[in-house]
Amino acid sequence: MCYTVYVLVSERDHRRYIGCTRDLSRRLEEHNRGLVKSTRH
Repeated sequence: MCYTVYVLVSERDHRRYIGCTRDLSRRLEEHNRGLVKSTRH
């Protein structure tokens, strides 16, 4: 299995969110839609 480690930086408050995923496109969509409690805007 291949994983991607990522660092997202909030444009609003410059917070960093670090994680890993097997599907980066899906993870970014979840983040941008506020579907994950830890990265909810």
